[in-house]
Amino acid sequence: MWVRAVDGGEGMPAEGDTSPAGLRARLAEVEPAFRERVAAPALDGRADDTFVDATCDPPETFTYGGVLAHVLTFSAVRRTMAIGALTDEGVDDLGAGDPMRFVGGSGEDASRITRR
Repeated sequence: MWVRAVDGGEGMPAEGDTSPAGLRARLAEVEPAFRERVAAPALDGRADDTFVDATCDPPETFTYGGVLAHVLTFSAVRRTMAIGALTDEGVDDLGAGDPMRFVGGSGEDASRITRR
């Protein structure tokens, strides 16, 4: 969606395949364009440069740095909020909701952290 937004496209792209293999394929396809259009300007010192995102209704203005911050942190914040809300409602066996334990590996990780 961010490549479409930076390129001036309108409307959200079709969701596509959300299986692990499908997500890997989609990422492999879009990653070079995302790196060129969003990451490169930020790395070149233009993180505060803006673009108009016409995929929003009404269109909104964002910075390249803001997009990077959003992509890197937004889902983590929402995951933390969801785990907290579920814990508040008595669901106490979710840990911190770290997806690491679901994507491979068997060592101790942040999924064992509990809220106070």
